[in-house]
Amino acid sequence: MRIIIHTGMHKTGMTSLQGLMSGSSEILLKHGIYYPAGGHAVHRGCMAVMDPAWNPQAMQQQIDVARHQGAEILMLSSESISTYSVQWHGGGLDGSGPE
Repeated sequence: MRIIIHTGMHKTGMTSLQGLMSGSSEILLKHGIYYPAGGHAVHRGCMAVMDPAWNPQAMQQQIDVARHQGAEILMLSSESISTYSVQWHGGGLDGSGPE
């Protein structure tokens, strides 16, 4: 499963692009791309590693749904993570440190 994380700074048209992708989710899926429904809360919930309430199972659940739908790619989009850095988190999603 490939995972594409689309992020951009606030006020750069992200909401419009996210709306387009959400509205095109069926077309994307026909091309092997799963774009989760549920908007900002679902997407941010998968990637908000800086949030003390973050649960890595949120990402795994979306991967599982994407696989079940037959997708090869999971696409997530959230401007909320555009200010994160590897130094803040310590590395990958598993906390293993910078690569």
